[in-house]
Amino acid sequence: MKLFKPITACLTLYLISINCFTQTDSSMQVFVNTSYVMGGQMTHKTIVFRSGFNGEAGMIKNLSDMFCVGAGIGVIFLENEFFLPTYAKISLNRKNVMPTMKYYFKIGYGFSGNYKINPFENYKYSGGLYMEPGLTYNIRINENISANAGFKAISQFGLLKYKSENIGQEFTEKLRFLLIGFSFGMQF
Repeated sequence: MKLFKPITACLTLYLISINCFTQTDSSMQVFVNTSYVMGGQMTHKTIVFRSGFNGEAGMIKNLSDMFCVGAGIGVIFLENEFFLPTYAKISLNRKNVMPTMKYYFKIGYGFSGNYKINPFENYKYSGGLYMEPGLTYNIRINENISANAGFKAISQFGLLKYKSENIGQEFTEKLRFLLIGFSFGMQF
């Protein structure tokens, strides 16, 4: 798991940098999405409700009429927490003409923080695995631009570490956030 962060970051930067050298390649596209997310932090028996905003951007390359791969970065702002995921993306088109339904899956690492906990010395809030399956409906606006609207489920993991100075022991709590979102975006 220690190599997961650098591997994900390198893969993301590599896939995004491909665009710098393939500007004339029409199979490479930029995507930008925004969404409202709601859900919360899962505890042992309940969910602590959270809602917020999610924005993301990245590159995607068409490998065939029905299969795409890409990478991106995003941001998730909840009431107390924020996440900065970097991810690889796989996308499947239902058919190769517009309008069409697209299925996708993202996996990566989400760096994170907490507005209330971060100022305290003894607390350390860190990120973890980021996964997002989703479904979008794409409509072509012109030859180079398409718009999409969709539904997604986000799973973000993290850790909260606390060191007690009184007894000199460190405590760790595993965090899991499950969110659903309704997204809108563009691909060009």
